[in-house]
Amino acid sequence: MAVTTVQIISRMKGPCMDDFIRMRSGENILQETSNFVKEYRGREMPFKVTFHSKPRDVVLEIGDLENTAYAGRKHMLDSWKHLYLDKSTKLEVLGVLNGLPCLAPWLQFIILVAEDGVVYAHENEVLHKIAENAIQLFEGKGVIPGKKVYRYGKGFMPTATEENLRMVKGIQLNKSILKSQNYADSKADKFRMLLDLLN
Repeated sequence: MAVTTVQIISRMKGPCMDDFIRMRSGENILQETSNFVKEYRGREMPFKVTFHSKPRDVVLEIGDLENTAYAGRKHMLDSWKHLYLDKSTKLEVLGVLNGLPCLAPWLQFIILVAEDGVVYAHENEVLHKIAENAIQLFEGKGVIPGKKVYRYGKGFMPTATEENLRMVKGIQLNKSILKSQNYADSKADKFRMLLDLLN
């Protein structure tokens, strides 16, 4: 995951920018995003960001899933829809943000617009909420890491410690595994001493 907050400030003017900031949340936002991508695919939208207190130029390249590191992997759309956010939410790919160090494949933050207009950036099994809408993104209020971060599969993980304990109690552990663990625990000090001698 990115290690520092990045403020995103657009430097682009013209019809592409005007069309983009007109996209508002509402029932047609996904269709508007799709239409925007079809019209401006391959267009680069320059941004100025502050990264480690230094200005840096980055580019948002407009495109759909096929223009990302996930080309040919249509299941990613379902993954983003069902496995990150608190409830299933349709998302449309807007493009990729290139030029920022990150853990994502090809160093690309995949920029997604949700059915409620919220803008997200996907980075290696993490979905960052970077702006409430397109206008906020281009007014310099977009940030990475996101205002809120959603991890892959988090909605399927137990939420309470008691729930975790119930799950563990329900699992029958193999006695040999327990014996091995007990042996390792009982010899931990000797293992550490041997490691210290090797250093």
